[in-house]
Amino acid sequence: MSKIKLFSVYYSLSNLNYKKTIKTDVIEPIQTGKDSTNFDLAMLSDNEGDNISRKNPYYGEMTCWYWVWKNYIKTHPDVEYIGFTQYRRLPVLIPERKGDDKGHYLKLVSKDDFDTITKKFTEDNIYKTVAPYDLIVTKKWNTLVTTRWEFTSFLPPFEWINARESFIKGEESEREWFNTVMERRSARYKCNFIMKRELFEEFASWLFERLFDYESKSAWKDEYPPKKENARIAAFITECFMNLWIEKQLLNKDIKAKEVNLYEEKIKEKLTYDNIQRLKWFFTFPKHLNNVRIAKKKS
Repeated sequence: MSKIKLFSVYYSLSNLNYKKTIKTDVIEPIQTGKDSTNFDLAMLSDNEGDNISRKNPYYGEMTCWYWVWKNYIKTHPDVEYIGFTQYRRLPVLIPERKGDDKGHYLKLVSKDDFDTITKKFTEDNIYKTVAPYDLIVTKKWNTLVTTRWEFTSFLPPFEWINARESFIKGEESEREWFNTVMERRSARYKCNFIMKRELFEEFASWLFERLFDYESKSAWKDEYPPKKENARIAAFITECFMNLWIEKQLLNKDIKAKEVNLYEEKIKEKLTYDNIQRLKWFFTFPKHLNNVRIAKKKS
């Protein structure tokens, strides 16, 4: 039994067209949102036992996080570390090329390089790299705008405000911390991490308590049906607000943490899709700017 499990999230049949399943004694592929789809990717899935698989259109890969928290770690007591990544990404734990552990956090690599990197994710190689630490997270992405601006430009402004209140829970010290983190011009993205299992349990409890509270008070499901743009609000909220929790852990002197870059396989279809999304964002810029203005006014 491996002492570390890094769950590689798959969510559609097209994922397997881009990239065949990657699996080692450390990397475990997992299908997210299986109960909200009509296909089986023939791998571990998030729809057994205590699960929220049907919330996937809104929660994204967080439904896998929940399943691992409520099910996997209870049946695998020997696993010391839990981590998450996506089907075409891996943390730079063992640099493949000179400088891969420096510079911008995202390192695009070819299919051959990614396959080589994947083969190195074995218990013998990875555990000794991870073992000195309690927490491994991606390095920050430095931007020209604040974290608040970056996320509120994409989110319906009142959903950002509602979620903020659920996350700070009415505590003034948390409100101050929230504003401190959100006014920075750097943040962690992509929802990749590795944590000691006890720390992961603490994080999951913190996160889902707040997400469920937000969901119970919000009408976003009525306004954004599953297949509509922005339906995955809970996923966007998580990607943004988990910065609050991570940054606090990095201030804790009892927590040993490491920041790493992220390998991403260059896939032509995905690059094309991403460029189209950027173009769409450019043409709808006035709407995004208005979102930012409203969110800032209500802060």
